[in-house]
Amino acid sequence: MSMKTEIKRKKLNKSAITIFSDFGIKTFRDLKVWQKAMTLVNKVHDATNYFPDSDQNPLSNQLKASCIAIPSLIAEGFRLKENDEFAEFLNQAIGHLYAVQTQIEIAVNLEYMKREWFNVLYEDCRELERLLSNMIFKLE
Repeated sequence: MSMKTEIKRKKLNKSAITIFSDFGIKTFRDLKVWQKAMTLVNKVHDATNYFPDSDQNPLSNQLKASCIAIPSLIAEGFRLKENDEFAEFLNQAIGHLYAVQTQIEIAVNLEYMKREWFNVLYEDCRELERLLSNMIFKLE
């Protein structure tokens, strides 16, 4: 039986934490989606170092804040006992992810970021979106 099928069967009676622990996931740090979100934070931080006045630039600050919110919401939601509550935190993380996608596009349009950086970050965002969406689907 696949992991996906197994999770679907088990989710009817178990909380997210119990489901994940059945597969060796003990903390939010073990979640691939959280790990990918942390990698995105690092890449965005590196990219914003090249923005004009990067420490004072409002776009840089907003982009970093939106990005930091994603793994934070995943971690915060992981501790909840109810699947629908965790799914709500993951939905909020997707909202922040969409903000990041918009902000990196603005950065390219303002010529703060090279198109190559945008392409890398955008693909990372899309992968993270797929992971979050799949996780939400499994929890609902």
